[in-house]
Amino acid sequence: MQTQTDMEILNQQKKFFEDLDQIPTMRKWVIDQLIKCNVTDEILNDIKIALSEALTNIFKYAYKDEIVKPIRIKLMVDKLNLNDFIFTGETDTTDYLNNLDLVVLTSKSEGQPFVLLESVAAGVPVVATDVGGCRDVVAGNGDNFGDAGSICSVADAPGIAGAMFELCTNTKLWYQCSQAGRKRVGDFYRKELFLDQYRSLY
Repeated sequence: MQTQTDMEILNQQKKFFEDLDQIPTMRKWVIDQLIKCNVTDEILNDIKIALSEALTNIFKYAYKDEIVKPIRIKLMVDKLNLNDFIFTGETDTTDYLNNLDLVVLTSKSEGQPFVLLESVAAGVPVVATDVGGCRDVVAGNGDNFGDAGSICSVADAPGIAGAMFELCTNTKLWYQCSQAGRKRVGDFYRKELFLDQYRSLY
């Protein structure tokens, strides 16, 4: 039979189950903390089983936004009559890049977006918002290669649409952007360069 102390310990750990988004990274930490508290093997085993069950259902619970987001997207598609659009979900980008004329990234926030590096490395011009490292990839940092596409302000729908239209209708501009992107990635974003710069810092 569980003692009051055991119940108190279980209640203290309840918060980790309430915040299911943290379960994948917190599982080991929770168990380690329980071991430090000298709970019985029976209680510890119950916690391990509960955590394992939670991890099994991670996509159903922890990533609840991954359930809600597709529903929101479907409603938006229906509202805007965009049923000819294709939402692929997770996929191998190499299957698509060679068949694309343009990649558009309209994020409100970014770090160093791999999608832009992958796109320009494949010779696909991009239209991106001016956040994070997007400008460095598209416009460079004084490398004189030229633009690999267009940089637009966040939420500037007319500007983004205009940049897309220009790149899709101006063959000469499209080719120039394609070549500029390839050169930039080749000169500044190769794996060996990244490793050398990383080692020089540490």
